[in-house]
Formats: sequence, C-alpha cells, structure tokens
Amino acid sequence: DSWNDIVEVVKHIEIVVPGASLFAVGFSMGAGILLKHLGEEGPNARFKAAVAIAAPVDFLAVGNSLESSLKKRLMNFVMVSGVKLFMIHSFLKSPYADQLDVGKMWRARTLRQLEEASICKLHGYANSEDYYAQNSPRTVLPAIAVPTLIVNAEDDPVVSFKTLPVEDLKKNPRLYVAITKRGGHIGWGSGGLGAAAWTDAMAAHFMQACAPRSRL
Repeated sequence: DSWNDIVEVVKHIEIVVPGASLFAVGFSMGAGILLKHLGEEGPNARFKAAVAIAAPVDFLAVGNSLESSLKKRLMNFVMVSGVKLFMIHSFLKSPYADQLDVGKMWRARTLRQLEEASICKLHGYANSEDYYAQNSPRTVLPAIAVPTLIVNAEDDPVVSFKTLPVEDLKKNPRLYVAITKRGGHIGWGSGGLGAAAWTDAMAAHFMQACAPRSRL
C-alpha cells in the first residue's frame, strides 16, 4: 500500500504551502505507485496533472514478461542480484527482520521470488499474483480523474510496452498515452552529456497545458 505514502506527503505540503497547485511525476515503479494513488483517490486526488514515465501499468503482465525469454530471465537475475542485497541489508536492521524469509531472499533468482520472500510475507499476501492483483494500477484506471500522461518506450527492456492494457487506457478520456520508438527504461535523451532528458521537457509541457494559469 505504498501509494498511501503520497497521501501523507500531499497533506504535509498543503500545510507548509497552503493553496499551492500540485503536480506529480513518477518514474518506473514510482510511476506505477502514482497511477495507483490517482485511481484510489479518484476525484479527491489533489494534483492538477500527473505524468507516469516508464510505468508498469499491469504488474502481473510485467512480471510475466520478465520471465518470458532467456534474455529477460538473465536481465531479471542481474537486476534482482543487486536489489536483494539492498533489501536484505535494509530489512535486517528493521524491527520486521524476524518476519522475513531471509534464506529465500538470498536464493531468489527472479523479482517474483524476491517479492514472495519479502513483500508478500511481510504484508500478508498469499503469493506474488495476489500482491500484483491488489496493487496493480490497471484495476483502478477507470477511476483516475486527473489529466495524466503515460510515457513508455517500445524498446524498454524492463517494462515491455506490450504489457500496456491499451484498450483499458482508451476508455478513460483523462489518460493520454505516448509510446516512443526509443527510450529504453527511463533513457530518453535529448542531446549530449548533461543535457536534460526529453521526458522532463515533455512532462513540463503537459503540466503547463493542464494548468496554464499556474506557475510551475
């Protein structure tokens, strides 16, 4: 339920800067969490506009995609090898360490296995499918009431654009989808070394168009 964290952040900002126009940009899993938040909040969402970049809209489809070929499984293994070291190091220092199956975390070779040994066990999900079903943005897409731009790339090796539920996205007029030929996983360049990412400019233009009278 990490999307609830956004609710608390928004409450704090509204206390510190009352009356401010709020906008949100999420990247990768952060984009998925943002979409889930927007769907759960519906018309009560406090943002004027939002942008989800390289968003995993359907968690189960993305999870399956990461295990769909030898190349994907190798990438999955390399990615998980780094992530599990960070997670184990963090969790062992937390008061919840005794609730985790650290042995299974060490042996995890896929993201799905790592999540089942950590997140699912810690939060009471039956398995990864249960976790994906309850947290996937796809289930709440119809409820999103804030103008939202979703940007994904055809060559994204992590979040395959083929996992996007295009027909579901089309049904909500508040959702705008841009799929580029190139970009990888959050790799949209716009020039040489040090140049701003193309998606940064895209996000700024979109939010400005949604709130032309607000200062960004």
